[in-house]
Amino acid sequence: MKRILLLVSWCLLALPLLKAQNTQEVEKWMKRMSINSNQIILKSDGSGNDNYTFWAKDNNLHVTAGSTNAMCYAIGNYLKKQGALHYSWEGTRQVKHIDWADQVKETGGSPFKFRMYMNVCAFGYTTPWWDWKRWEKEIDWMALRGINMPTAMLGQEYVWKEVWNELGVSDDELKNYFTGPAFLPWHRMGNLNGHGGALPIEFMKREMKLQKKVLTRMRDLGMKPVVPAFSGYVPKALMKKYPNAVIREMGQWTPGIQTRTYLLDPKDPLFKEIGALFIKKYQALYGTCEYYLADSFNEMNPPVKKATKEQELREYGKVIYETLAESSPNATWVMQGWMFGHSKGFWTPSAVQAFLQDVPKDKLLIQDFGNDRYDVWKSLNAFYGKQWIFGFVHNYGGTNPVFGDFSFYDNVVTKLLNDPEHGNLMGFGVMPEGIHNNSVVYEYLYDLAWNQQQSDFHTWINQYLKNRYGIVEASMVANWEMMAQSVFKVKYWKPRWWNGAGSYLHNKRPSLKVGQTETFPGDQQVLKAVIKHYMNWVAKYPENQLLAYDLAELSRHYFAIETDNLIKEACKAYQEGNKSEADKWVAKIEKMMVDLDQVAGFHPNQRLYTWCKQATAIAGPKELYLNNAKQQVTVWGGDGLKDYASREWQGLVKDYYWPRWKQFFSALKSSADLKEANSKIVAWEHQWFADNKMPEKPVDYSGKELVKLVNQMFEIK
Repeated sequence: MKRILLLVSWCLLALPLLKAQNTQEVEKWMKRMSINSNQIILKSDGSGNDNYTFWAKDNNLHVTAGSTNAMCYAIGNYLKKQGALHYSWEGTRQVKHIDWADQVKETGGSPFKFRMYMNVCAFGYTTPWWDWKRWEKEIDWMALRGINMPTAMLGQEYVWKEVWNELGVSDDELKNYFTGPAFLPWHRMGNLNGHGGALPIEFMKREMKLQKKVLTRMRDLGMKPVVPAFSGYVPKALMKKYPNAVIREMGQWTPGIQTRTYLLDPKDPLFKEIGALFIKKYQALYGTCEYYLADSFNEMNPPVKKATKEQELREYGKVIYETLAESSPNATWVMQGWMFGHSKGFWTPSAVQAFLQDVPKDKLLIQDFGNDRYDVWKSLNAFYGKQWIFGFVHNYGGTNPVFGDFSFYDNVVTKLLNDPEHGNLMGFGVMPEGIHNNSVVYEYLYDLAWNQQQSDFHTWINQYLKNRYGIVEASMVANWEMMAQSVFKVKYWKPRWWNGAGSYLHNKRPSLKVGQTETFPGDQQVLKAVIKHYMNWVAKYPENQLLAYDLAELSRHYFAIETDNLIKEACKAYQEGNKSEADKWVAKIEKMMVDLDQVAGFHPNQRLYTWCKQATAIAGPKELYLNNAKQQVTVWGGDGLKDYASREWQGLVKDYYWPRWKQFFSALKSSADLKEANSKIVAWEHQWFADNKMPEKPVDYSGKELVKLVNQMFEIK
């Protein structure tokens, strides 16, 4: 009884300290965001719930919330209503002297316990070169949007190296195990080994130091980061150290990837030993975490026998969970649900049910984030009572066409919440493989996570534009409403799946089959009309950088599609034997792609130079990092992944995509053997990324010059 009274007394004493800590971290966040905290009165209700209330009176904003996360979102919500704060990947627009307008009490919250963010693949396609300054900005971006479950995959190779060393695998034997920095996500998921490596120890140490800062800041802001755990993949060298262990060589992940990975059988006692050792070392370095990601079969079917498939899958699921639970009793196993949609031929309902059967319902969290392509949760009965999170991928590989579907997002989330069959739904979010594009889509989706629905798009976009530009005209809102029903009426960019990957046709390796692709989604004529309006607005407000940036993005998208249309015409003319007509098309294509390259680079985020500069700024072998950076956005890993991460970037359009097509058109003109021409193009691709040549630094230019350039491009007939 005394112990109980002491515990209660301690909790009562600690509550004010916890409340103070919550508000202190928010105050630090506001300082980093340059928000005037002198006018903001914060109060934590200590509930821990994601509810908030705010009102403004007498030049003061009052905010009461149950969590740090809700408090940050509420502050941002008020400031956005005043048109005082826009914080995006493209830049920040902020009112320094805010008129703290009176506002009646507004109460809100999220119907979702978790708001997740960032795909594990983003740690290859977007973040591998980030420093702490860049990570700090992204975490503050998350807090502003009320994200509380970010993926945090940094720093694990440092721990894995220690684990394998302790188990007898030398550093020399690990050279062909770890991949280069840009390919680590797929090594972690058991898809490949050694690709683009070897991974320098300097990079491992750098990531380890970054992860400590990242996790500390995420925790300070009330977030629950998802960190790695053991999923069963081991170095091949471990087979020699433990000859009696049951280790199986896995099949080829995708054409072009020659390396194989090795999976330890879950029934082997070494499985739990390795899992426990990793958790022990990880927690010693980074502290205790609650949510651990373990994906054993990402696009890799389990090595099970047909006759005993379900029994073996049940054993896999049981041991993965037990390994984590025995090492960290309070931990929850997190897994991606992507494989259930991607490989549904293998993952039948009975197979999934068997895999999940022996895992307690409250100890598993499934990230079902492919709902812009699949309806996995419906076909699997909301994962048979297990906890799960609903979401979208939106972006694959960091490609950057303009797309999204506001009404789809609104409708599907509203239906989800009202569906009595949604089971143990715990969260919502977006898991993009790449960012720095379509930021309006992410703004909308994370407001959706709090407000449940945004059916009044007119009001929402009005507020968004007011914050982003500092000015909003009726014609701007009308244009965006038109785009929402046409240009942005696209759930995902379908043409990228034709003939391999690559968003636009000119991003793909040249082929005469370009005419076979489906019609591009969206309405190009509406897009053209909107661009004309943006040109007028940029001319009217020449110093408004975000307005000019949006003109560049919309124009880049429009002229990328126009380039593809020209390529179709050229290929058609060559096929019909009309070489003189084809030559005219090719001349226009060259002009278009040279200009398009310049438009794409209006903002530093859309430049190959920026990507490569970030890579070579890291201490260590700069040639390896530059090679990784260029390889990933081009050939990736051979025919199965070529152009998957293609970007409509300055430095790629003119210096990589156009030279490929130029070689191809030259072969068509001279009636050369196309198979031989293709081989030469492939050889040229590899030479391009391996030449250790830094891209040329682009020259910045003004919005006024952008308008002039876009006008000239419209003249290319």
